[in-house]
Amino acid sequence: MKKKHTHLILSLLLVAALIFLSACGLKKDNTADKASSDADLRGKTFTVGTSGDFDRQIWEDVGKRLKEKKGINLKTMGFSEFIQPDRALQEGTIDANSYQYTPFLYETSKNWDLDLVPIGYAQMTPIGIWAPKSKPLKSLKDVKDGMKLAIGRDPVVLDNELRQLEKAGLITMPKDTSKMYTIDDIQSNPHHLKFQEVDSASMMSFVDDSDIFVTHASVAGLADYKPEEALYLEDPKKMSDDFKLVFAVRRDRKDDPLVKAVLDEYQTEDTKKIMDKVTHGMFLPAWNDKDREADNKHAYEHFEELKKKRDKEAESSKDSSKQSESKQDESKSESK
Repeated sequence: MKKKHTHLILSLLLVAALIFLSACGLKKDNTADKASSDADLRGKTFTVGTSGDFDRQIWEDVGKRLKEKKGINLKTMGFSEFIQPDRALQEGTIDANSYQYTPFLYETSKNWDLDLVPIGYAQMTPIGIWAPKSKPLKSLKDVKDGMKLAIGRDPVVLDNELRQLEKAGLITMPKDTSKMYTIDDIQSNPHHLKFQEVDSASMMSFVDDSDIFVTHASVAGLADYKPEEALYLEDPKKMSDDFKLVFAVRRDRKDDPLVKAVLDEYQTEDTKKIMDKVTHGMFLPAWNDKDREADNKHAYEHFEELKKKRDKEAESSKDSSKQSESKQDESKSESK
């Protein structure tokens, strides 16, 4: 009996030893694979399309870290217009950009026949309402009837800005939150505000011609308007995933190790620090630290779900339009 007991103990020790050695071997293999992967990336060049000086400064800091840690050469290419970064991405002039909402990415891709996808969240930039420094207001209570309000004309940006104007109590909108709002959807405008639609990227060139303006904190910051000076500022904790800025790439590169390495370095504490230092709260991190992998997967899946939904709506609208035209033709034939 004692002999059997001894054999059993020896057997268990042998199994434990084998498991330990296997684990060590696996750890060594994983370490070797990572080292091999990093070596493959060394010397590679990656170009990010940036929008504005803040975006450029943040990415340049990420580039320094990538060069030091992995030998990746990160370059930035600036754009002043909102469609160009996506077209440049599709053409391969740049490798990624991080300036847009998910719905904006969908609309641009559809309108320009692009095949781009988000693979993670980058940053948030709250929408605020300011008064020009030449015509200061203390609060929204000082808004007078007939004042001129500058607002972005880009469809997706306009939609979110109208939602924020409603939350600020300046207008009311329909309860249907699934559609993209336009100026024509405003249900009530108690102050009879006069809306002036301008190009979002050029907003700060028009603010002195308005009495109040609504835009992103990052855009306002270009003319030294600070978040704390806003008459109203969107609550980032309540921001919809639709309005977080995404890290976008070409669909055929979404699993590219180089792309992943760049995104991994962007979504770090070091980036949060430089973001706060450079923008003073105008840009906020949009990724989820608790489970970045799941969060990044969600960014992609959220886009695919939105794409499927919008494509279905467009097809349904097209069918309804055809049916309407058919009935009109039938009516004309009967009248003859």
